[in-house]
Amino acid sequence: THCHLNMPQFKGQIEAIIDEAKAVGVERFVSVAFDEASSDEIVSLSGRSLAAGDPVRLFLESVAAIITQQRVLIDFAAKQNLLAYSSGD
Repeated sequence: THCHLNMPQFKGQIEAIIDEAKAVGVERFVSVAFDEASSDEIVSLSGRSLAAGDPVRLFLESVAAIITQQRVLIDFAAKQNLLAYSSGD
């Protein structure tokens, strides 16, 4: 689905990680940012960014919006059921 190659624990290991993944058949990576700084870091790692109208970018943004919406609905449902599963005082 996606990865976070820009995480601090991977610093200095990116090339080895990519080489190992390619050795077992991975052809592409979707590395996802979680804030503006990590977005800049991903662009730096990959050497490319998707233009605003790029179909791949539009697809990924659509998927991200759906995932965000579903997560919000799941969180809401969980909070609604919290009391039903609680016990004690």
